[in-house]
Amino acid sequence: MSISFLNCRTMKWLISDYIVNRNIVVKKNKKFFVLITSIEIVVLIWIGLIIANKYGYNPFNRSDSQVKGIQTFKYFYSMDPNQSLVVKTDWMENEVINVTNQDSLNERFNYSIKKPKDTFRIISLGDSFTYGIYVNTENNWSERLEDKLNSKSVCSRYKKFEVINLGASGFDIPYEVEMYRRKGQKYNPDLVIWMLVDNKRIIDIINPLIEKCLDSNPQSGNEEGPGFDDRCWIEASNQINRDYANEYLSRKFNDIYDYYKGRIMIVDLDGSHKNILKKTERFDDLSILNLEYANKKELMFPEYHPNNDGHKYFSEKIYDYLIKNQIIDCE
Repeated sequence: MSISFLNCRTMKWLISDYIVNRNIVVKKNKKFFVLITSIEIVVLIWIGLIIANKYGYNPFNRSDSQVKGIQTFKYFYSMDPNQSLVVKTDWMENEVINVTNQDSLNERFNYSIKKPKDTFRIISLGDSFTYGIYVNTENNWSERLEDKLNSKSVCSRYKKFEVINLGASGFDIPYEVEMYRRKGQKYNPDLVIWMLVDNKRIIDIINPLIEKCLDSNPQSGNEEGPGFDDRCWIEASNQINRDYANEYLSRKFNDIYDYYKGRIMIVDLDGSHKNILKKTERFDDLSILNLEYANKKELMFPEYHPNNDGHKYFSEKIYDYLIKNQIIDCE
């Protein structure tokens, strides 16, 4: 007790003496003012960092430091319009063809900017699971959903349904919002169906780490089991703090409301996005369909993407949810 009291009194005297002497020096020589003030600021920052680190807060978190400049969208891309792209991998039995329309989307049809009369227009948003990698364009879930809606008597108010596929392989939530800004908002949709797959993907952090990993292991293609690029992906993903990812991605999700004010239906592939979604501005307005995809091996290719049956399953589940919950306004 006496030692603590003595230390407290000593600190008080030292601080008091410092303030008195500082004021004397500053008054006598103005040139020392900037120097003394700068030293004080550095010392205060140093003390603050020590205290912050003691209580578990690190302002130089790896993810925070790497994510600076993330709005540059360095990895954003768009395919060429009016193309037929042949896709074939070693494990695929047959090649598939993806066709792009005049707006560079993986679509069978071209869509007018102005929405036709008596038409209900949907934008499908997401990554490669929405784009439909490894399946023919007509077999991805967006195309199947469009066919199903137009083959059924959903409601008398609309004569036609359009589902415009904005999926892009490799994109995360911020890039998907940017895709909507660049490609989707001009179509003035009545509904956005947004499929969420990876709850830790922040590609402006992950992609440079993967590139570094691959550059340091040029023999990646000769290994048995999962490809080295898969391991590089896992290694990079593990460097992202989950709490940070939840906070960051929920904040970036909110950016969609700058460009779209209508209804959003979320398709959460494995139910893992709840912590991201519940932090968004309009969580109560979201319609959320959870799919337990990870447990349905028969619906996926060996590397996890949905096969034809998987896309059919997605389209049927989404259709049933739309009808059961009256997402399409038929009044």
